[in-house]
Amino acid sequence: MGDGALFLWRIDMEKIAKMGQELPPDRLLRSCNRFICNIVACMYNIFISYDEFYESAKKKYVDPPTKLRCGIARGSVFPIGGGLDFVGPCINISSRLQKFNGLSFAFSARGIEEYAFDADLKKDFIKKRVNIRGIGDGELIYVLRDEFDKLPGELKSNFQEV
Repeated sequence: MGDGALFLWRIDMEKIAKMGQELPPDRLLRSCNRFICNIVACMYNIFISYDEFYESAKKKYVDPPTKLRCGIARGSVFPIGGGLDFVGPCINISSRLQKFNGLSFAFSARGIEEYAFDADLKKDFIKKRVNIRGIGDGELIYVLRDEFDKLPGELKSNFQEV
């Protein structure tokens, strides 16, 4: 992945099924959605703390990246090469999103329920419809509101209102 990193989270379906025996289906679904949104929130916290990390890293390493980019997508991945590598559409989506139109943080809305985000996180993001090369037209993504507002008009035209 070059200078990049790929983080995979495994959702333990057996544990969820066991919880499902103890919780009503609507509460179980809400709990799962909150867990998924917490992953996004954790990555966002890492993203916004990167400047502090960079100041420390540049004293210890040669040419650490000056900017962190992050793309997040939910989906299934499959191990290949004896588990040394992974493939799956969500990997391609997240790779495209981490550099989409010059933005540095974006995540796919596929399988992510907006109601599960806390209010502080909701205010930082805006949902847009976009065309992602090699993925599809009309994809729904969340982008940082501040970054979107700073985009030049020609790039903003690539985003449709939801």
